[in-house]
Amino acid sequence: MRSANFDAMFGEAQQAIDQLDPRTAFEVKSLFKGTTWSDLQRGEKISFGVFFSKKYQSGALPSIEKIERGKNNHTRYRKL
Repeated sequence: MRSANFDAMFGEAQQAIDQLDPRTAFEVKSLFKGTTWSDLQRGEKISFGVFFSKKYQSGALPSIEKIERGKNNHTRYRKL
């Protein structure tokens, strides 16, 4: 099992957010292309979701807002 580099993944997520149209709703997993997300273990996915949420709460992602949870109970965000 490879260890996830959350800082690199966060950079990739930021680039994907920059490419989104304003008002686009998304889940963290949708920001990754290819197998980057699916190759992660379940615990790594959860840990990165928490990491992303903490970055959001710290103000590191001023171009998005948190919105309602989806039917799958995943946190959803929207680009401003």
